[in-house]
Amino acid sequence: MITESHCHIDTPPFAADADAVLERARAVGVGAFLVVGTAMATARRTADFARWHPDVLATVGVHPHHAAEPGENPSPETLVTLANELGAVGLGETGLDFNRNRSPRAVQELNFRHHVVAALASSLPLVIHSRDADDATMALLDEADPGRNLSGVLHCFDGGRKLAEFGVERGLLVSFSGILTYGRSDSLRDIARSLPLSSLLVETDAPYLSPEPVRKQRRNEPANIVHTVAMLAELHGVTANTVADITTANFDALIKAGLR
Repeated sequence: MITESHCHIDTPPFAADADAVLERARAVGVGAFLVVGTAMATARRTADFARWHPDVLATVGVHPHHAAEPGENPSPETLVTLANELGAVGLGETGLDFNRNRSPRAVQELNFRHHVVAALASSLPLVIHSRDADDATMALLDEADPGRNLSGVLHCFDGGRKLAEFGVERGLLVSFSGILTYGRSDSLRDIARSLPLSSLLVETDAPYLSPEPVRKQRRNEPANIVHTVAMLAELHGVTANTVADITTANFDALIKAGLR
């Protein structure tokens, strides 16, 4: 069984055919899905989507792109309360995005820090977004969690080797998306090859980042996760079923604290 550890199929691009999208993924072996929250304004929609589908779980959190919007920089206490109310199995996605800088960096850092505090207080895993912010991500985690008690995942990993190894050393998981299959991703494949399978997850980040050989699809969907699984299997010299089984076990262990 494959676990789709990060997607956004509760969002408008899937409004007309979400059930069909789920069925296509199930047909290729996906047995569980995590829909990931990105804003307080849409937290209930994400949680409701999970409630409507027994093989779907949900998180709540504020993406760095939204951190400067009104009502979108919640306190740690607010995050914990909402996660409990909605039955979320994790917090995030949150973190730092210094590529697009849609929110001021100081606001992104405050938002990220609030999520780290909330995750530590609730023992929920944290879904971390880090783009062009490797050093700042590591510095904030060291500052906010000096005891290294945080559980979570560096999602849709496209950073450098130092960040990947930092995450694994801290006990975080590293999740790879369709980016791993792109022609330009030789250095990322080298990193994925060097990390233990026991520290990895797979995801699509749908509707974004369609993998090869379906990269021309304007809307990515969870069924396409098989291409990332196949690439990880090739890199590690194992079968796709082995990658599916190990990454699913990793996911199950990650969210165990969030399943009440």
